[in-house]
Amino acid sequence: MNQGGKLQNDNTFDPYKSSLSSTNYQKQKVPALQDAGNLDSYDPAAVQSEIEKIQQQREKALLATKIQDRDIKVFQISTSGTSNLKNYLMELDSIEQERLKALKLSEEKYEEAINNAHVLKVLAENEKNSKFRNKRQEELERIVKQPVYTTALVRIRFPDDYVIQGTFGALERLDKVYKFVKENLFFQDREFYLYETPPKKVLKDQTENMKALRLVPSSMLYFGWSDLDQTMSSDGPFLHMEKLREKIVQM
Repeated sequence: MNQGGKLQNDNTFDPYKSSLSSTNYQKQKVPALQDAGNLDSYDPAAVQSEIEKIQQQREKALLATKIQDRDIKVFQISTSGTSNLKNYLMELDSIEQERLKALKLSEEKYEEAINNAHVLKVLAENEKNSKFRNKRQEELERIVKQPVYTTALVRIRFPDDYVIQGTFGALERLDKVYKFVKENLFFQDREFYLYETPPKKVLKDQTENMKALRLVPSSMLYFGWSDLDQTMSSDGPFLHMEKLREKIVQM
């Protein structure tokens, strides 16, 4: 699911229009059978070879993605006249965790098919029943058809209801997001943290990348000052609005 947005030619912001790139290998099939009429012709080596090939293609696409421009956007969800954007972000807040859970489950199935050689052995030994074998075949094909998002929109929401958005590569580390936020703060020397919610989970390991953190294809993070138990809107200013004046999206 794409939750991204981009500027149209008339410079108006459409939060419902995609700005994410992805790589999808839907045309590729897993060659599980050499002869569909022969129940003993299942070829696990061919399955393994094809999965490894697709894995290499996906990794190549991810590594080839270089973000030259963060494409910064700033918007405020409580400003009058931005009801569409406000509703959109509220919806994103409510469904983001469920979407990330679904993405995590699909990726775990894919990684299991790649990394666990025992899966292929089980398929070879037990898929004598045509119905069961076809079901497993469809499952493997569904796994390898999963789209690979090479970029992600990362949004950071501040207590004053301002949101800053930047574009990151799927393999960029979390420290890049922290650096991005720090560069756009009014007080750059003050320590802060980013977190997901609900439930509240502080993102501490800055060596992890966007993909590993399930921040693709888009995500909403939240901002807090490290020296406060709870950061309120009155604890600002947060973003350097004068510096970001030209990045503010007008609805």
